[in-house]
Amino acid sequence: RDRHIASGCENPDIQTQKQMVSYIYKHYQEHITLTDIAAAGMVSRSKCCKIFQKYLSQSPVSFLNDYRLEISCNLLSDTAFSITQIATSCGFNHLSYYSKMFLQRYGCTPNVFRKIHQPGN
Repeated sequence: RDRHIASGCENPDIQTQKQMVSYIYKHYQEHITLTDIAAAGMVSRSKCCKIFQKYLSQSPVSFLNDYRLEISCNLLSDTAFSITQIATSCGFNHLSYYSKMFLQRYGCTPNVFRKIHQPGN
């Protein structure tokens, strides 16, 4: 019993989830696959998906895309980079895919978002 307390009571899945999320935060600009995310947590792809679903209520890939979109919002608001540069720097290889994902998530295009959120508007 004492040994259990000394090692900490944290669920190993939570530790794994933190490792995988941390990997996404560090590597979101790169091409990341489900296999890469699972490897970061040293679990199988199916275990990776189960952990994300359980603790974050979404798939690893949708978590990754949401994070990329969130970063892109900051860049749209705070920089003069082109939308293509922003999409690429956030890990989206295709502007059309980025625009589609952005529209689904925020209900407007990156261009409209930028017009609304840039200082002076």
